[in-house]
Amino acid sequence: MINHNICIKTLFSSLILRRLSAVLFLTSLCFSAQGTTERVITLDNSLQATHTSAVGAAKGSVLLIHGWAGNMDEVGDMYKRLAAQLAEHHIASLRINIRGESERESTGYRLTSTFASRITDAETGLAFLRQQYSDKPIGVVGFSLGGSTTIRLMGLHPADINSVVLWSSAGDPSLVGHSILSPEQMRQVLETGEVKVPTWKTLTVTKEHVLGMMGHDIYQNLSAYKGPLLSIRGSEDYVKPIEKTLFPLTSSALAEARVLQGADHIFDTYNPKSHFDERVIKQTLQWLIDTL
Repeated sequence: MINHNICIKTLFSSLILRRLSAVLFLTSLCFSAQGTTERVITLDNSLQATHTSAVGAAKGSVLLIHGWAGNMDEVGDMYKRLAAQLAEHHIASLRINIRGESERESTGYRLTSTFASRITDAETGLAFLRQQYSDKPIGVVGFSLGGSTTIRLMGLHPADINSVVLWSSAGDPSLVGHSILSPEQMRQVLETGEVKVPTWKTLTVTKEHVLGMMGHDIYQNLSAYKGPLLSIRGSEDYVKPIEKTLFPLTSSALAEARVLQGADHIFDTYNPKSHFDERVIKQTLQWLIDTL
């Protein structure tokens, strides 16, 4: 973990990427005693992300894609914690804020993202890492709906991704609407354009969001992906396992599914007596160390 950070805010002019040009507006630099640097950056399409540099020379980098209605740090700061540990093992990372989901309080928890916009955001993050670490391998970690996003990214950019870890991965993104909305709520969102849904917060689910998750085949061109693939989920996850469908479609020589007995969808992150989240981070870290 990063300790004793000194944060310095610096205004940058612009940084042109070779593939998807990314304009860097405001960057917060946090330096640790171990030499890790975190930069909060703004990329194309106002995509916000945190770039965590590796301690010493980077041996690779990892893109972290959060789940539905989440943000770049993920539940219990699991992504933030993973990023810090990756850095200590000479692996840089980029954790992104999906537009239309991650804004949270600033938009009143209004969900306007689509699966297509999720893919655009993931591609922007991937292009940033490819430009920054052009000669290094890249891994991708996806949590829940971020897992669905990662799977589609594997088919779209198989040559740019060298290792994948899925946490509680969802499959068909259209199931997001069906799993959170009752038939009455679905009718309301289609007729009026939005519906209030009381969950851990009262979310405003828009018609754009629901329809934008429909009609996507995330498994296209997966045979082109040949890198290592690890899936981790809890035995009490409410999301239907997809590994039996996913694994045979890839060309991965190394593919492994792990189930943590007793863990729920978010690995009991907020249960102080549980350590499933620490186990997930540890296993993911070791996998990426070994495969990048």
